[in-house]
Amino acid sequence: MGKQLQKKLSKMSKKRKKMYLSMSKGERETYDILYKFKSKNQFKCKHTECLNKSKIKDVHHILPRNSHPQLLLDYNNLIVLCRDCHKSIHSQFGYKNLSENNEYLKLMQIFQKN
Repeated sequence: MGKQLQKKLSKMSKKRKKMYLSMSKGERETYDILYKFKSKNQFKCKHTECLNKSKIKDVHHILPRNSHPQLLLDYNNLIVLCRDCHKSIHSQFGYKNLSENNEYLKLMQIFQKN
């Protein structure tokens, strides 16, 4: 195990460390990029009406990764949401055909400006 990986692991909780070590190299690289994106955005939820109930922050893909895999790590397609707001968005709009839902897309534009 390299020094860089040891340093990274030393900052993680036991649960996160176990999860990280169970990932493939590609999954770790993706995780690292998404974590860097959250860090760059100060781990702040972009939902304009967020009550910040959840400390857990997720990276939300504006255009879904299943229909737009080429945008998986594109920072222009990502926003940080707390877990509660992320669940709320998906319970309101679902997971399919989001790129065709004008109401959803307008909301994402507002979030991106926040």
